[in-house]
Amino acid sequence: MNIMTGYLGATEGEVLINGHDILKEPEEAKKQIGYLPELPPLYMEMTVREYLEFVAELKGIAKKKREESINEVEKMVKIWEVENRLIKNLSKGYRQRVGLAHLPAIHFRHHHIGYKYIRMKFEEFLSQ
Repeated sequence: MNIMTGYLGATEGEVLINGHDILKEPEEAKKQIGYLPELPPLYMEMTVREYLEFVAELKGIAKKKREESINEVEKMVKIWEVENRLIKNLSKGYRQRVGLAHLPAIHFRHHHIGYKYIRMKFEEFLSQ
């Protein structure tokens, strides 16, 4: 997993992610995957909404689509009711949900990847 995400370099072989070599095209390869550690790195002094707006901007989501995308992500990972709270005041579970919001942010730009499947998997995960 560390090699696939580019955290560690490979000593031999190659890792292709949707046809992109992680060593030769790291940015394109990393756009194809999501990695979430148990304790996601978040900006604790931001509200959930501020953080999601920041992430959407970093991911290159057009301004016109950001509001809609963020609202959809908040519904998908069930964090809409805490969007105005500081991340530092959230439980570990809610922080993990905020971290999960990174993955849908990518998929909103590329609907063909399987948005309905991803939504279904998130709903299964959150119902556990």
